[in-house]
Amino acid sequence: MAYVLKAAAIAAIFAAAVGHNAVQAQSAKLETNQVPPHIVAAARAAGGFEQISEAGVEIEAGRLTFKLKGRTREGRVREVDVLMSGEIEEIEEEIQQNEVPLPVMQAVQRWMANFRPTKIVGCGTVR
Repeated sequence: MAYVLKAAAIAAIFAAAVGHNAVQAQSAKLETNQVPPHIVAAARAAGGFEQISEAGVEIEAGRLTFKLKGRTREGRVREVDVLMSGEIEEIEEEIQQNEVPLPVMQAVQRWMANFRPTKIVGCGTVR
């Protein structure tokens, strides 16, 4: 219950700071111990985290989303976005260039011949 109130307070502060007509998302970093336990549990289960290294919260279009980033046992870096209900909104994972589908890399090279990525993130929206 205390975490629900804390989340409501976070949302209220953001809403006051941003105003109700704002389009841009607002975010803040959190300590892992500031994230409600059911959010951490959902992110751990969905992300397969061995450890969580970063936590944050974002409010966009009136929705509060917790963002937790960490490493899996295999060393993969993932970010899991979790709604206040515990529902997983999105999972992002850093990937290597050789994991990008060939048609995607061909399209990138066609449009930006000299492009050299420094970081590639694959993501999937969970619905």
